[in-house]
Amino acid sequence: KIARKSIFVARDPRSLLPITSAGIGSVLFAGERGDFENDTVRRFIARVMALCRTGAPDLHDLEDYDALQTSFDHSTVQSDGMEMDLYRQGPETDSSGPDLLFLLNRRSIDEVLLCRISKEADIVIVTDWPYAVDLLPEDKTIIVTYGIYEAAAEALFSATLSRS
Repeated sequence: KIARKSIFVARDPRSLLPITSAGIGSVLFAGERGDFENDTVRRFIARVMALCRTGAPDLHDLEDYDALQTSFDHSTVQSDGMEMDLYRQGPETDSSGPDLLFLLNRRSIDEVLLCRISKEADIVIVTDWPYAVDLLPEDKTIIVTYGIYEAAAEALFSATLSRS
């Protein structure tokens, strides 16, 4: 209940919600390396991927950082001395559904870097940093969550997300 109540839709200008597992394009997770070394974050990622039905590994397969690195396409982006790790799974282009970006970084980041990371995403899920909403382009669907637990992942794929 708490996870569900902590999630709200900041905006949905193209009516892309609710998120359904059918037709999701690529799924991208962005954060600092330390974010991905956290057990709670890895369980959240695994649950999201299981809900997306993209052939991602089960929870037990993401037990460590090395398993995460081998399960996704990994890249790094930098801006003004800040470095963000990106983990992608799924097609980068020509997908039938929206591309999802999970911004796992819970600290403020450079606006230029944020816009570079979110450029190709249709739906941005911001975790624990609601101020990012004001920095993201107006054409993005944005969901804000104050938790990255497995229950929050389940709530993201429900049809009953509350509007801000």
